Amino acid sequence: MESIFPSKFNCVNQICKSIKIGAMVPQFLSLIEGYSINEVIEIDEKATGRKAVMEYTDRRPGDPARLVASSQKIYEELGWKAEYSLEEIIASAWKWHSRNTK
Repeated sequence: MESIFPSKFNCVNQICKSIKIGAMVPQFLSLIEGYSINEVIEIDEKATGRKAVMEYTDRRPGDPARLVASSQKIYEELGWKAEYSLEEIIASAWKWHSRNTK
């Protein structure tokens, strides 16, 4: 499974320290585009070849109506950008999971 933690995060932290901007606060990194829950489920089903079991319910109290992540700040500051599509990330995670769990 491809992951930016811990090695790439530590590397970025060292770069931040060396250019005197302090330690980087951990943040979620995202792909350029956003996805709805239904799109993520569809991509997951395609990548894994398995049908997702879903139950639609009302939103829980306090759940936001919409969440969007952006990697713009880390791109501007460090030139980092996502190397893999969401489908590739899910397929890689599924491959690892399939080989390493029972």
